[in-house]
Amino acid sequence: MVTGYAQAGVELCRANADDPEQAARAFLAWLTPKARAKPCRWLIVLDDVGDPDDLRGLWPPASPYGRTLVTTRRRDAALAGDGRHLIEVGLFTEAEAISYLAASLAVHGLSEPADHLTALAADLGYLPLALSQAAAYLGDSGENVAAYRDLLADRTTTLADTAPDKLPDDQDLPLAAAWSLSIDRADTLHPVGLARPMLHLCALLDANGIPQTVLTSQPARAHVTAHRTSTGQNRTAELAPISSREAVRALRALHRLHLINHTPDTPHQAVRVHQLIQRATRDTLTPAQHAPYARTAADALMAAWPEIERDAALAQALHANVTALYGSAEQALWHPSGHCGCR
Repeated sequence: MVTGYAQAGVELCRANADDPEQAARAFLAWLTPKARAKPCRWLIVLDDVGDPDDLRGLWPPASPYGRTLVTTRRRDAALAGDGRHLIEVGLFTEAEAISYLAASLAVHGLSEPADHLTALAADLGYLPLALSQAAAYLGDSGENVAAYRDLLADRTTTLADTAPDKLPDDQDLPLAAAWSLSIDRADTLHPVGLARPMLHLCALLDANGIPQTVLTSQPARAHVTAHRTSTGQNRTAELAPISSREAVRALRALHRLHLINHTPDTPHQAVRVHQLIQRATRDTLTPAQHAPYARTAADALMAAWPEIERDAALAQALHANVTALYGSAEQALWHPSGHCGCR
């Protein structure tokens, strides 16, 4: 941002190119409305801001003649307020996804039956970035949608294997790599180091809704404590058992980076995770990690399961999570120390 502002300061304000900080300040001062000065209309776009702190002292001034557009994966409270409006950009609808795929494939001279496009859009969870990279992969490889869906369904294939060699639309990173950077960032948020191991558990459970009591249960908290990302600064403190409140704060860190949706007002489905984020997260687990993590997820479900099922909504959510866990870690649950006899 400083570099971009400085260049504008040099070109518009005759600032000194050898002093980028001063040139940037000159540009921001130039944007500020001045009495009796001829107004100049402007639009500034700050693309893919990684951290709200990066904007400290660099927000363009409020002006009736100017607008600022910021794109970011973040949804921190610090980004809203002060006349700013936060607009969530969500997933495509089914119709939008099918239309996009059809148009993107047509550019490469390809066409597919509507039902094949519908199925692929569902496989990719209507995520625009995933759809664009899938279309580019199909255009480069010459494979049809059925073959690509087989590749996605193959458990030995990682999400990185489904990315095209050259990314479309000036994209910088394939999906898995982009999310990896977001996880790294989430792990730096307080409480430090808890986001990654919490996401490991979320990746094994139901994408459509995980009860918060599962992820704040004693087995879940023990897992997060044991696998906390180490900063090397205070190892004793890092090994101290985390509280339920800290577990919730770990969920909020993931929420702020758009890695999960955390809605505590719907406690039985408090955590939702896009299916491709789950896939990318599971891809990072070694076989030695996958099995014990799956058994921990089963322990967490059992810890949250009431002795008597009086709440039908909770029971339905727990059963859905058992089904999801079984689908992603069946062999681990039949391990002698696993949960072959669980509900």
